[in-house]
Amino acid sequence: MVGSELTTTALESMGHAFGTYIQRLSGRKQIIVGRDARPSSRAFGEAVTSGLMASGCEVIDIGQVPTPLTSFAVNHFWVDGAVQVTASHNPAEFNGLKLQVGMEALAGEELQKVERLIASGAFASGEGSRLAQDVTYPYLNCIQHKVQLSRGLKVAIDAGNGVSGPLAIRLMRELGCQVAPIYCEPDGTFPNHPPDPTEAENLVELSKLVLKEQCDVGVAFDGDGDRIGIVDEQGQVVPPDIFLLLYAREALRAGPGKAVFEVRCSEALFDGVRKYGGIPVMAQCGNTSILPRMHRERAVIGGELSGHIFFNDPPFEFDDALYATALLLRYLDAHGGPLSEMLSELTEGLPHYVSSPEIRVDCPDYLKWDVVAAVRDAFARRYRVIDIDGARIYFGRSDWALIRASNTSPKLSLRFEGRTQEGMERAKAELSAELRKHLPDLAEF
Repeated sequence: MVGSELTTTALESMGHAFGTYIQRLSGRKQIIVGRDARPSSRAFGEAVTSGLMASGCEVIDIGQVPTPLTSFAVNHFWVDGAVQVTASHNPAEFNGLKLQVGMEALAGEELQKVERLIASGAFASGEGSRLAQDVTYPYLNCIQHKVQLSRGLKVAIDAGNGVSGPLAIRLMRELGCQVAPIYCEPDGTFPNHPPDPTEAENLVELSKLVLKEQCDVGVAFDGDGDRIGIVDEQGQVVPPDIFLLLYAREALRAGPGKAVFEVRCSEALFDGVRKYGGIPVMAQCGNTSILPRMHRERAVIGGELSGHIFFNDPPFEFDDALYATALLLRYLDAHGGPLSEMLSELTEGLPHYVSSPEIRVDCPDYLKWDVVAAVRDAFARRYRVIDIDGARIYFGRSDWALIRASNTSPKLSLRFEGRTQEGMERAKAELSAELRKHLPDLAEF
């Protein structure tokens, strides 16, 4: 929370510690700094930069940009680390830092090393420098080398007043598309709706715009441009499980490979990857888990139910909603028909599943991990359980329930799926009954 928990003083210390960490890790000291459009991001970016320079780092300041451009800049400028000031899809009163080493987010034990540096004050010192650089042109140029369209498509864009709006409009027009934009002016107070394209209520206006303007597709972005939401030409929201399969199919056209998807994803996605010659790999939620797992598995694609799509297409070796949009247009161009038809053909012959949305229920932070463990152990005596992240419990071959502790809030995350509505309801009922043993005041879900 900005002000009460996050201050410029704290951010300067974090910059000083991260600069120290990078130098001790690599012996080098060039670091990218970017920021989103939140009211506090400029001041926080200045504070981080001051801390990095105090440690002796050479800061390459790329200004107000989507998070994927910060990742792109790491490859483009051949540096070892990056800092993006952002709180992603969260409300305006929040902010934070995404620390990056190479293409991977800093997390776990390595992040704790930075925290210990802050606590000890054992910082490196030196005379750093700051250089402002534009990464927008090389980024757009790179996409246009990879994506060319044979026909002009009409694209509706809802950037949610996040940082991606102007760049998305520019990219679409440079690809030869007509653009129907809403909420593409960066405004970090997010006055129109939350910058989260995974919530259906945030896509209502985009759906209406697609129909009104007779667009071929609608796309929505989160606050920092690494999550995508998609609406077809009929104004229907495309489920993430389905569009993730589309990207997986296209990535597998070059030959067999692995595809990494997180534990919340539908069984249909894993079936589809097998259909198109791939090997599905289940992973923990979060980019701090997906990208390292992709690297270990040498996977060609990865994704999350939250709309992150991770590419292995150098220099795009990260999650990027703008690049995902350009690729979607290339797929549509090659297919020649409407998006709804392409997606229908994509899933033809696959088993049908009935899936719930992700359901989040309140559970105190001090209790949530213990509840998940207790539920997992109770079901593991009777059913097959995958416990890579919480517990994905299989009631038979395909019906399943998922329970996991949220990484960011005092909540439990639940999802249910079955081959039939009855199968899904059974999975929900079994998990609900067990969960109420530990949370007797649990509301209906």
